[in-house]
This record gives sequence, C-alpha cells and structure tokens, in this order.
Amino acid sequence: MHSGSTSFSTTSARPVSLLAWVISFAMASGCATVKTNKTTHDTHLRTYTSDVDPEWSYAAEVEVVGVANGVSDLALTVTRFHRCTEHRVIDRVIKTERTEEKPTLAVSTTVGLIGAALLGTGLGLHYGANKPLFETKMTDTGESDKSATTSGYLVILGGIMSLALPAAIIDGVRLMDTTDHVGEIDQRKPTICGETEPAAGVQVALRTDSGVLAEGASDGDGLIGLTIEDDQFPMADVPIWATVDGERARMPDIHSMVAEQQEEYQARRRADRQVAERARRHRELDQTLTQEAQSGQCSPGHRRTLEEYAVHHVPVVERAMGHDGPVDIHAHKIFAAAAEPEVYTIRASLGGLYHVFVVALDKVEITKAVGPDGDPVTVGSRYQIEGLFQSPHLDSRVARLQPFQTISVAVKGRGCALLVALNQVGQ
Repeated sequence: MHSGSTSFSTTSARPVSLLAWVISFAMASGCATVKTNKTTHDTHLRTYTSDVDPEWSYAAEVEVVGVANGVSDLALTVTRFHRCTEHRVIDRVIKTERTEEKPTLAVSTTVGLIGAALLGTGLGLHYGANKPLFETKMTDTGESDKSATTSGYLVILGGIMSLALPAAIIDGVRLMDTTDHVGEIDQRKPTICGETEPAAGVQVALRTDSGVLAEGASDGDGLIGLTIEDDQFPMADVPIWATVDGERARMPDIHSMVAEQQEEYQARRRADRQVAERARRHRELDQTLTQEAQSGQCSPGHRRTLEEYAVHHVPVVERAMGHDGPVDIHAHKIFAAAAEPEVYTIRASLGGLYHVFVVALDKVEITKAVGPDGDPVTVGSRYQIEGLFQSPHLDSRVARLQPFQTISVAVKGRGCALLVALNQVGQ
C-alpha cells in the first residue's frame, strides 16, 4: 500500500539549471566595473599683490672671472627689491567621467527587459486566458505530480530574469558623469614687487658658519669683486651665503656654480695650452725644415723619424703591392729636399714595374720624371694611398724598366725626405 505524496516531475526539473544560470548571470551583470576619469578646469579670474614689504630685500649673482695661482676672483652683482605676495584667483570645476570597462550595463538591461517581457506574457496567459500556472497529474503508481505549465515557466523565468533590471538601474546611476563646482581658489606665492635695481654702496660679505670668506662694498652699479684663496674655499657640504648690510641675501648655490665655472676656466686654459703647444711645435718644425733645406743636411731627429718610417710603413705598401706579384725593395734614400729640384736616378737590376715614392715631413713634389727612352713619366703609382703611407706629404711615379735601364726624378721640397723604389718583378 502506497501513501499519497506530491512531487515535481522530471519535466519540471529541466528549467532548474537554466534558472540557476539566469540568476547568476543577472547578479553578475549588476557588478559593473566603473572606470573614473577626473579632469580639473581652472578659469583665471584675477591677479593681484598684497603684503608689500617696505624693507629692501637683496639678491646676489656670482660669476668666476679668473682662477690662477690658487686664487679665485669672483664678481658679484647685487640687486635690491621689495617682497610681496602674489594672488592668482581661479574658479575651479572638477568633472568626473565614468565609463564601464565591460558592457555589463547593456547586458543586465537586456536580460531584465527580456525577463519583464516573459513575466508579462506568463501573467497575461494566466489572468487573460485563464491558464493555470501549475497543474497536477496522477502517475501510474497513483501518486500526484505537480508541474509548471507554460505560463508558469514564463512567470518563473521572467520573474528571475527581471531581477537584472534593478542592477541595471544601480549601474546606470553609478555610471553617471558628475560636475563638482569647487568655487574660487586663491593661489598665493611670494614674489618681487616692482622693478629690481642695483644695490649701490652696500656692504657685501660671503660667509660660512665659521666666519667671513671675503667682503667689500658695491659700486654704483651694484658690482663688487671679491677674492677667495682656494685653500679657504669650504667643502661642498658647507653652506655659503651672502649678506648685504648684515641682512641675508638671496643667492644661488655657489659651490656648483664656482666648481662648474672653474672647470670651464681650466678647460679653456688646457685648450689654450694645447693651441700654444701646437704653435710652438709648428714653429720648431718650420725652423728645422728651413735649416735642413738651406744646409742640405737632415737633422738627427728627422732622419731617425724617416728611418723608422721606412721600417714600419714601407713594408705595408710592399704587402699591398704583393697581391699583384713579387715585390722587391730596390732602393731607399734619405736626403734633404730644397726649393731647387735635385735629380735622383734609379737603375733597374731586374725587369718590371718600378714604383718611385717620395715622402717628406713637409710638402714634397716630383717636378719631373724621365724614363729610359727619354720620354717624360707622368703617371703616379696607384699605390699612392695616404692611408698606407700615413703621411699627407708624398708624390710618386711609375715606369716599366728592363734590367739596367734607368728612371730619373727631380724632387723639390723643404727639409728631410725619403725616396723609395719598389719593383713589381716581371710586371
């Protein structure tokens, strides 16, 4: 014998998961993430000054005019002015713009409206067409089974989904832009009233906690020169200030200023010394080259320079030429070139192309070159490359010689020079 009971049918359980999902979705849609952007808009209303101090205030500018023998010469320009307060009155409005990072408002509104439509349809069927919301059926076992009708499903589903509408209203309020009128704001800052003027005839002193570094009186233009010995100049962490007639004056950081200007001064001194040294070397070179050209003798220093040149640089040219065949250093000679051309003759021991180079410490030139048949030779060597020779003063000629034939070159210049003949054997 079975006792009577009431239960929902399996068909009524189908919408349960759907209803749970709709509830979760509707609740989540009411949690819009709001992004806030605030902008401040200031409108200038007026500017005025107040609290003018009748007493003079002072300021001092410092410049390093010289550094020598452990002494820094400083030039101070002292000015005076009246202090006051500047008021800048503005009208401030703060605008706050709010946006949602995800379209939750649109989703919750859509879900809520759909729910309201379903709810209205279900209630319309129930009250307008007399459709019941639930119905009870007897099962084969004699038990009653109560399940929702179509209108019942619509009412339940629509009622739950319409819960998203309050969330949408709340989000809509949260996303509204606002404007906050703060009102007038008085922005104040200390400033100088009127024009500054030179502080003439005042007593100026540079001081530290330990005492006075230097002092003196300003002239009619507010200028004063002070001298501080370097061993008296304090360390960078020791403050220095200026006083004018005993009153503290406004002054920039003198440490960094003096250090920077001293460095600039020393840099100029170093540059001047380098220029002077180059000029001295140029004069010495000019005198030596003139003496060599007049005497016909190379100075020991220039001869040694060209001998080292022949050892270190001529092989570089030889290796460059060696890509086109064997190379023989046929001859080299160190001599003193003069303004009047002097002729040097090179006799071939082997046949081939002979490249004749002349290199000097000053401008040098092959004024004339004559080949074995007496014809002039005007073609320079294609290996006359300043990068190889490491010298801007060079000239060259190239001629094809058979054994025992000669090429003569006339060279003029000023001072010690090196003559080199390289033979590309068999070329």
